[in-house]
Amino acid sequence: MSGRRRVYRGNYVLAVDPAGRGTCGLALGRCGGDPRLYSVHFRHDETDDSVDVFGAATSFFDRQLKVWRPDIVAIEVPAPIRASNLLLGLYAIIAGQAKVHGIPVMPVQIASWRKLFLGHGRLDRDRAKRKAMLTAKAMGWSPANHDEAEASGVWYWACEQCVPKVSVKREVMRAAL
Repeated sequence: MSGRRRVYRGNYVLAVDPAGRGTCGLALGRCGGDPRLYSVHFRHDETDDSVDVFGAATSFFDRQLKVWRPDIVAIEVPAPIRASNLLLGLYAIIAGQAKVHGIPVMPVQIASWRKLFLGHGRLDRDRAKRKAMLTAKAMGWSPANHDEAEASGVWYWACEQCVPKVSVKREVMRAAL
């Protein structure tokens, strides 16, 4: 790429935080509003292997992208040091399904969304998860778990990229940090 920043159009964002356990946290909403938070578990029992998880994820995202019709899909990029085959596979499925449905994909580096949402991009994993829960709750959102809380951080970051200065509750963010 020539160093130019890609411009994303639209403000209805689906943010995805894929996890190596075969789960995803999701945040869906219009920038400037509040996201709806979801958790999806693609591993239904201990006998499910990665192929079962990939099949369930492919089916889910194919179906839900048709229903939700977001303008952009923002996905947390797996950290190379922690990236399992399952996590990389989920990332590929989500990005591929978005592409099939004509929806631009916005890859989000972990340190980038954490710096904006949590105030620090290099927190250790457990501390970042706790702080994501606290920050999401301070924003008035109700994450059921850290996957949803982290997806809300990815969503917040993506909204800042799409519609700068219109992102939600900036004064709450400053107080929470």
